[in-house]
Amino acid sequence: TGAVRAMVGGWDFERSRFNRAVQAKRQVGSGFKPFVWGAALEAGYTAADTLFDAPTYFLGADNQPTYRPRNYGREYYGIVTLRHALEKSMNMTAVKLQDLIGVDQTIDFAKRCGITVDLPPYPSLALGVTEITPIEIASAYAAIANQGTYVQPYMIQRVDSPTGQTLDETLPETRFAMAPEVAFILGSMLHGVVERGTGTDLAAFNLDIAGKTGTTDDFSDAWFVGFTPRYTILSWVGYDQRRSLGHNMTGAEAAIPIWHRIVERGLADGWLQEGERFSPPPGINLVPIERNTGLLPVPGTENVIVEAFVQGTEPARSYEPIWNEIMELPWYQQRPFYLPKEGERMPEDFEDVARLDDGSSDD
Repeated sequence: TGAVRAMVGGWDFERSRFNRAVQAKRQVGSGFKPFVWGAALEAGYTAADTLFDAPTYFLGADNQPTYRPRNYGREYYGIVTLRHALEKSMNMTAVKLQDLIGVDQTIDFAKRCGITVDLPPYPSLALGVTEITPIEIASAYAAIANQGTYVQPYMIQRVDSPTGQTLDETLPETRFAMAPEVAFILGSMLHGVVERGTGTDLAAFNLDIAGKTGTTDDFSDAWFVGFTPRYTILSWVGYDQRRSLGHNMTGAEAAIPIWHRIVERGLADGWLQEGERFSPPPGINLVPIERNTGLLPVPGTENVIVEAFVQGTEPARSYEPIWNEIMELPWYQQRPFYLPKEGERMPEDFEDVARLDDGSSDD
């Protein structure tokens, strides 16, 4: 609905009246990635499509191959589905996906979801380098939860006189952000973050939760932004004067515990209900696939999940057992078995640059 039910802007109003929920602009890190994935879904990609996750260079602001993001822990996976890449928050695949669809598509999608700050058209945008207020990020995620409709957040519903006359009433702005089918598939992938990815500490609750962790450089900001079928909730941990929270203090370590306690309280107080589930809109087909390859399962296939597709975009190829062996190989040994998408940048594209990179051995 856009109604803000609760807000904590600081821990002591008398000591600081700075409301971090609406006034603090912070980098959101991987919390920005859903906007890349949403734009990709609009461009015709499916959650089962694959990209190649490996050390790769991209053209920087100087139009030279000078930018190479790194995955957390500098671990690379090779052939990955878009679902798996979002669940595991792969930085390299995020930048590659944005490179394929065009950064302008990411910006347009984020703006429709309610992001108002300037978004720089650079590869690093996919990794959340832009500073955004918590309430703006929360309302953008709410558009995903709300079947693709953005509703401007508001704190005051109505002002009545002592005699009961309505003096003022909030009529929040609503607008189209994305198609309901896109919203459901994106929400389904974010549900996978909780089921199998970086948000598994929330998987034990008996209600559907979707969301995304976010962590910035030097662990100075930790986020979890997510939603249930009825509520969007955001938790952020950081210092006003940016400094590290401590080594490995990621969104999963620092922000999810707050989210966990909120859900516990919501279930205890009754404003959250066990058994609440996300429902697909018309036009969505739920199809079993092999999780790692995005292919249709055959008898005996392991790692089968149910994937959401817009009708007519379901995979046609079937899984073959040889993929078990291929997917267990290091990324560089998987390369001969992968056919790049048109325009997809690959590790070998800039081999000369890679040999000059002092940090290449770290990968």
